Amino acid sequence: MTKLPVAILGATGPVGQKVISMLENHPRFYVAEVAASEGRVGKRYGEAVAWKNEYPLSAQVAGLTLRPLLEVESPFVISALPAEVAREVEPALAARLMRT
Repeated sequence: MTKLPVAILGATGPVGQKVISMLENHPRFYVAEVAASEGRVGKRYGEAVAWKNEYPLSAQVAGLTLRPLLEVESPFVISALPAEVAREVEPALAARLMRT
């Protein structure tokens, strides 16, 4: 069975890190994109994150480049954004993804 790609918004924060670790061995999904605030965009995830989980960060996810929040393209998105950021970003992203 082919795994489905997922983008994680707010990937460098503690909730984003937890989501990434939970998807590590998921039978249906894999982390295809990671997105974060503008100050981290363009950096490799493994270099930009202060990984604090009990499980090690996979090389596959560590090698992903952080994308802008509104530019993810995966058909599935998990948001780990703070509420004040999510109120603005999530509706705009949903509208863009529904147009494509």
